[in-house]
Amino acid sequence: MLWAEQGNDDTGYNIYTGGTTGLPKEISYCEKAMLKTAVEGLSSFLPKLLRQASKLESSSLRGLPGGGLLDNVKGRCLLAAATTTRVLQWPAEHAPLFNNSMLPRRVQGRVRALVVSPMMHSVGWGVSHALTKMGGTVYLLEGKTYDPIEAYEIIRDHRINFLAAIGDSTLRPLLQVLDERGADAVRHLGVIGSVGMPASADVKERLLKTHLPETTFVDVLDGSEITGSSFQVYTSKDAVFNKVTFPVSDRNQIIDPETGVPVKPGEVGELPRRTRVPSQQGYYKDPEKTKKLIREFNGETWLMSGDLARLDEDGETFTFVGRGSECINTGGEKVYPDEVESIVKKLSGVEMVGVTATPDEKYGELVATVIKPADGVKLTAEQVMTFCQDKIAGYKRPRKVIFVDEFPTTLIGKAHYKGLRDLAKQVKEREDQAASREQEASAEVSVP
Repeated sequence: MLWAEQGNDDTGYNIYTGGTTGLPKEISYCEKAMLKTAVEGLSSFLPKLLRQASKLESSSLRGLPGGGLLDNVKGRCLLAAATTTRVLQWPAEHAPLFNNSMLPRRVQGRVRALVVSPMMHSVGWGVSHALTKMGGTVYLLEGKTYDPIEAYEIIRDHRINFLAAIGDSTLRPLLQVLDERGADAVRHLGVIGSVGMPASADVKERLLKTHLPETTFVDVLDGSEITGSSFQVYTSKDAVFNKVTFPVSDRNQIIDPETGVPVKPGEVGELPRRTRVPSQQGYYKDPEKTKKLIREFNGETWLMSGDLARLDEDGETFTFVGRGSECINTGGEKVYPDEVESIVKKLSGVEMVGVTATPDEKYGELVATVIKPADGVKLTAEQVMTFCQDKIAGYKRPRKVIFVDEFPTTLIGKAHYKGLRDLAKQVKEREDQAASREQEASAEVSVP
């Protein structure tokens, strides 16, 4: 019996989410959706790139292919024109999907990537899948868990020029190795791509300013369901290293999830991606969740991420604030974990931090912070609360601080928010039980 040849519309890939808010969910992709959705994500930033090019100084513009012909008033207007974007986007998004050997021939031997994510997750699997198709060489860690020393040695010994990392969970330990051993042996590392979770501002700044001034850092906001969502590029020349700020594009916008209408500057909405990709993809054998993932607004198809973001006042960038399901409602006010975490992470001695809700009779929920201190560091709840006092609004400040030796994480090292919430609930129950026993004992003593 011969197997039928797999076509572009056949489901070819089943990958798992990281399970940040619960159990991992399986996502199905056909070959067409896997490739086209990545192309769409990249091409959506073409308008911004062309506008930036139109404002370059003459020396920089002339350094680009064809820049000499465009270094005039008409040429710069042509770069910034919406028509130019549409003309260039069309062939990129409608190019045939058959294998093209030209790109692999150019890439072969030039791109050597280290992937530090587990292969069950889209970060590790997706990057490895894409790079090998383009002719790149992919290196993996041999250990069962992430070892920053092993990562450093592979980068050094195999002349790795691209590192696919997972935010703070992999880069902060690597920073410690660079602090101890120096970066002279790994300065050939040309690009660091951070996917799966945002990298903190201090991590990016220390990597680029202190150790790797010639390296480019690409901070990617992505998801298993929505590839190619948004990214921000940093170099050592940057003065500001925002943790969770990304550019808006013609495909990535902040909208009201009920109406599909874009939010106004300063408002919070959901971060989806507009797509033309056929909707064969979705959650494996879960049509109800797939309906929530793939939505239609005004005749356009949107892939809903479940992530919330605030449209910045300039209307051109947005700030990631966290998963909608993890929003804390304290006395009717909304608090997003990532906003509080970004503050607490700046406290010296904090290795890992996660913010969740703890039950409260008066306000419904209060902000609870779970912290794993660095080795040999002793922190107190009072220190954490005092540190946050003048840095964030009162209702957003931690009202409960829980210190742990083992921090709840997913397989790729992200905070496991269901585990954090369960932990905060268990601590609250134990405290309530202890208070109840103390009250009963006090009542027995007072009885004559």
